[in-house]
Amino acid sequence: MRARTLVSATLLGFLAAASTPAEASPPAPLRVSRGAIASGGASTEAAARALVDASLPGGAGLTLSSRVVDFANGERTVRFTQSHGGLPVLHRGATVTFGKNGVARLVASRLETVFPADLAPAVTAAQAANLVTSRAGLRTEPERARLAWWPSPEGLALAWVVTPAVVVGLPYAPVYVLDAASGATLIRYDAIVSLNQAKVYPTNPVKSPNLIDVTLDPEGATLENAFVKSLNCIDKKSLVDVFGFSVHTCDLVQTALPDGNGDYLQAPGGDTDPEDPF
Repeated sequence: MRARTLVSATLLGFLAAASTPAEASPPAPLRVSRGAIASGGASTEAAARALVDASLPGGAGLTLSSRVVDFANGERTVRFTQSHGGLPVLHRGATVTFGKNGVARLVASRLETVFPADLAPAVTAAQAANLVTSRAGLRTEPERARLAWWPSPEGLALAWVVTPAVVVGLPYAPVYVLDAASGATLIRYDAIVSLNQAKVYPTNPVKSPNLIDVTLDPEGATLENAFVKSLNCIDKKSLVDVFGFSVHTCDLVQTALPDGNGDYLQAPGGDTDPEDPF
């Protein structure tokens, strides 16, 4: 079993300070357009930005940073992160996906368009660090506090995102988001996740017969998480009724179990051993 810190991408690279909430406004809606979307002859990034601007009330004017991601199947995605006044807007951004033919086929965005005028935090970085030191139990330096915009049902607020230094060997990496006007904790979570080692075929035993080591992220004592559950088809001589006929079937059982370190490093059995834990 290995532990590591995993901080949400939207919480990385924050810059410092505090604030007061904007006037109450509805949460930024998720806007999605699908299908073949005309994007003109501009570059991929320019075309993507134009499509995002066109999807917003009032059009352009927001500060967005882009990153292009190319996929093996020929598709390309442009991902935007939002900032304002030099500070990141957490959990806000946009994505434009282009097909292999270069035509945009999906635009999805959740962006803020109304910002408070006051950029001055009432709570300093040093005060935010001291608050987190007392609440997390870990000494926190002021340089570990970064200022960002925090979306809430009441509107945007300036917030300090504070990440105390991790103690080596201690599986504890708290992240605090503090209201920069009051110092109140808006949200906190532990950024430590557990990763387990396993041996897998990259695609399948015929096309890619050489096993490779990977890290898995199961939730609990069995090989599963919110998206995948590992099951073997075990012959327990079960019979089921199908249209009046008794049919011999297998039972789906979780036979892959972790070793003492929480890893799944069993090698596959032979062709005559189809029910091995692998």
